[in-house]
Amino acid sequence: MSLCGNLLSLFSTLPDWVPSNFCSYSVNIRNLALIKRQILALMKTKLFSLIFFLVFIIQLYAEYVNNIQLRNFAKPLIVVVLLVWLYVGTNLKGRFHKRIFTGLIFAWIGDILLIFQNDKMFFFIYGLIAFVVCHIFYIRAFTLDHKSNPNHKTPYFLWVVGAFAIFCSGLFFYLQPKLGPMQFPVLMYAIIVTVMVIMAFNRYGKVNIFSFKLIFYGALFFFAFR
Repeated sequence: MSLCGNLLSLFSTLPDWVPSNFCSYSVNIRNLALIKRQILALMKTKLFSLIFFLVFIIQLYAEYVNNIQLRNFAKPLIVVVLLVWLYVGTNLKGRFHKRIFTGLIFAWIGDILLIFQNDKMFFFIYGLIAFVVCHIFYIRAFTLDHKSNPNHKTPYFLWVVGAFAIFCSGLFFYLQPKLGPMQFPVLMYAIIVTVMVIMAFNRYGKVNIFSFKLIFYGALFFFAFR
């Protein structure tokens, strides 16, 4: 049996309550309980990471071979994995996790609607609306981090705002002749996504660097390839 297996076997035998005559060992027992929770959390993270990676590979393969049925199966499943992961990992404690979770639900709805968009414009419109609502919840979540330390000035914030505003405007005017009646919905969607990325950047210095990088790079990736 592996070391982790032995530790888990040991921890599973620990009592949940220690009588008062054993209070001298309470600190050690609390430390062991904390280690037990950390190991279980790590195992859950690795399990969900593996599941997410497998679904992601299936999605890439479906795109590569142009397998529409497999793609339609895998794409919404990615969001489902993220929803379960977030729920299990955080129990949705706090407004931040609740808003991210709600945003993911609308992202899943948007993916489902876009599956049926062929020759049916209203599915595309409703899917676009679902993604707009999704990003609004992301923006509201990121705003919580800003409110936690409003006096902190994010370095280069105005430069980032200007750069994204110029890029978004240039891309819209480039695509405008091809959009037809979809100009306004696409413009609104582009603005919302741009604001989402800017607010993700605005978390710098207000949260730990790992959380900042994880969310900001994810937002950038979405902005670049969506």
